[in-house]
Formats: sequence, structure tokens, C-alpha cells
Amino acid sequence: MHPIAKAAAQEVMNIFQEFRSVERGSLGVFDKIKGEGFWRRLQIRHNIYGEVLMDLEVDADSTTPEVFNALLNRLKEIFTSLEITGRLQKVWGGERARVIGLLYHKHSGIGSLADNAERVCVFGDSVLTEYVNGLKFELSPTAFFQVNTPGMEKMLEKVSQVAELTSSTTLLDLCSGTGTIGLSLAKYVKKVVGIELVDDAVQNARRNALINGIQNAEFLSGRVEALLPTVINSLSPEDRQDIVAVLDPPRAGVVSTVIKWIRGTPTIRRVVYISCEQSALVRDCPSFTKPRTKAYRGLPFEITSGFAVDLFPHTHHVEMVAVMTRTKGDESEDADKVEEDASTAE
Repeated sequence: MHPIAKAAAQEVMNIFQEFRSVERGSLGVFDKIKGEGFWRRLQIRHNIYGEVLMDLEVDADSTTPEVFNALLNRLKEIFTSLEITGRLQKVWGGERARVIGLLYHKHSGIGSLADNAERVCVFGDSVLTEYVNGLKFELSPTAFFQVNTPGMEKMLEKVSQVAELTSSTTLLDLCSGTGTIGLSLAKYVKKVVGIELVDDAVQNARRNALINGIQNAEFLSGRVEALLPTVINSLSPEDRQDIVAVLDPPRAGVVSTVIKWIRGTPTIRRVVYISCEQSALVRDCPSFTKPRTKAYRGLPFEITSGFAVDLFPHTHHVEMVAVMTRTKGDESEDADKVEEDASTAE
């Protein structure tokens, strides 16, 4: 475990390792070379109050159902005990610190990831609730969420300022995850439309909008490059007049098709690009800013500001935010004919 991991996560790992050392028996840790072993992975997520959700990955086929069920019962007994809760509250320094739920999923393949595997709840909650700028966010085990909540709050506050949002703005939250960005900015705009590939995260985002009473946000499941044309062309003329796009892509960056559609939509007046991988940001920005071409139609953007947020202290990683504003000039494309004008982006 990385040394910057919070005390609650470290203590849960310590307790789990104590359990394994006492009840190890013949169940070993998964060996990638041999392709065998029972214990594969333990994911630990916690919120700002030290509430912990555990997600255990095992190769249940490597033992008997009787042994497996006995292990689950023992884990439930341990992590719901007053003794363990007391240990967590001591290291965290708060009364809410505890393990709120334990899930498991089975995986027998050689690959290291099984995010789509069905989760089974052993006890407690199946989602973790995090709190950001006064909003509640329910997080499923596979949904992406920034690990540094205080840092993320400051980043979102800064984004709300540099994006120059108004009550007539339509905000496109691209790669929206659990809706953190879109829902945090919803109070400043007329409408939020989020697009996210991971369906569990989309379900979280819809639920998060509901529990926070936010009625001007919708979230769609699918690839941004597949859904963005439909989203843009389905906007009413009024909602299409003032669009701001927030991009928060994975480390691979933004697909060129998405950039082409943004370039070809004249009323997208500002882009806020949030990057966890600086090389992708450096690669993608020229496609926004270079002069108009047959493929990249529409007036280019220019980088008007940027800032960094240290979301990962004591590591070489940093979150970069670039703000790009549409340049002024003669715009030959008609905002009401985006599909025709951006046909080369398909």
C-alpha cells in the first residue's frame, strides 16, 4: 500500500493481513505465473469520515463452498466487531470510522481485472457515500472517483470560476463518472448533460442527482464519441446557444472524433480540459487550437488559462486543467447545421 494512503485504509489492510495469517490454511495468494491461488485482490475505499467499503476478489473455485462460506462468516464477524471498529476510530480520530460494508466477487481468469463481475454483499452497504461541497455522492466499487476529496473540492471551485458559466449555459460533462463535476456545477447553469462509458457510474450519477434534489442534470451511458453528435443535435435552439464542455478523460486522453465535433459546434464557446496525464493534454490541445482544416471545422480555440492541482501529494502525479476559449472571427458554419458541418468527424 502506498505511504500516502489514509490511516483507515492502512488499518483495514493490517487487520485483513492479521486475519489471513491466522486463518491461512491452504488458501494462498493468487500467483500470476502459476495461475492459481484463492486471494486475488482487496479494494478499500473510504470517505472523508473514515467510513470504509471493502471489495474482495477471490477465486472461489479453488476451494469448497463450505470453506468459502466459513471464511465469509469469519470476515463479517471480524469487521463488524466493536474491537475492530474501535481500532479504526482510534487511527482515524472520528466516531464515524468503521467498515460499512464488505462485498466480494469471483474471478478465475488469468487477467488481473474483473470490474464487470457480479458483486455479492456479505454485510452492510454495497455503495460508499462521499461528500463534496455539500453534496452526497454514492459510489459503487467500480466507479471512478478522485481519491483526494479536499483537493477535488478546491479544483471544482476554481473550475466554476474559469468556466464563466451563466444561467443560460448548457454544460456538457464528458467522461462524467459518478457526476461529481456536472452536479457540482449544476447550480450555475441551465442544464447539464453527462456522458459516461461505465454504466455503474452512470447509475450512480443518476442516483446522486436524485438524492441531492438536482433536476437540471441528465446522464447517458455510452462512449462520448458515439453519443455526443446525438446529444448536440437533440438540444433545442435555445439550449444550443451557449455551451461549455468539460472534459475529464481517462489517461489515454480525448478521442479525435470528440474534438472534431466540439470544433464543429460553433456555440461551444469554452472547453475546460481536466487531465490526469500531461502527455495526453499536450497531444490533444493542438487539435483544439490549430487553424481550421477540412477535418477540424469551426473556429479554433485558444488556451486562455490553466492551473495545476496537487491531488496526489508526495508523488510525481499532478492534475492539470487547461481552459480553452473559442476565437472570434467569421464563422461560416451555421450552428443549426452541426451534423452537416461536422460530417467528417463521423
